[in-house]
Amino acid sequence: MCSSDLPKFDEQSRATQLAELTEYLRSPARPGHVRVVGPAGVGKTRLVLHALDQLDLGACTVYAPSPKNAPFSAFFKWCSEHNGRMILVVDECDEATAMQLRAEIVDHQQPVVLVTINKVEDRDIRANDRDLRIHLDPMTEDDIIRIIDDGNIDKSRVFAIARIAGGFVKLARVVAEAVARDRNSVFNLSSLVTVDVIRDAVRSLLGIPDAALRWLGAVAL
Repeated sequence: MCSSDLPKFDEQSRATQLAELTEYLRSPARPGHVRVVGPAGVGKTRLVLHALDQLDLGACTVYAPSPKNAPFSAFFKWCSEHNGRMILVVDECDEATAMQLRAEIVDHQQPVVLVTINKVEDRDIRANDRDLRIHLDPMTEDDIIRIIDDGNIDKSRVFAIARIAGGFVKLARVVAEAVARDRNSVFNLSSLVTVDVIRDAVRSLLGIPDAALRWLGAVAL
């Protein structure tokens, strides 16, 4: 995944978490584990990729969009044979899988820094003093406004989208892009939820069923 293909990262809204992550990744100590958790759509993966790009670590990073069917054994074998510092980023990685990968890397002293990403976990968090755990909450409306206010849509719609998004930056961007493509459309929830890409975003990011989408579509801004 190339960072240049991704939306611009807003450092102001995630300054603390970005500083924590870059400091950890910059450390020569290895191996290690960073766990990034938070609700879907709040920018967890974007934070990680931006930190790696900022440190110019893309060339030694392997990104797995999920642990399913990923050839981790072959990757660990290659790393142990070459003894080069690598970073493994595993998205959509549940806590149990993260701990299995951590054991393989940390306990066996693999020359790898592991970064796992997932939505908020259960209360039973298996914290470890050597790990860095970063939790991302939904953004504030002011953060969302600053991110999507790029001049392509008028201010009133920017403010309305920030209210709709509820702090979920991915959803805000999807809605803003859809509105910018058709500036003359009637801007209300009834029209927005008929756009396929927005329906998909709402369903996947917020877990809203179709029945709730139909109810949402009946409410005008």
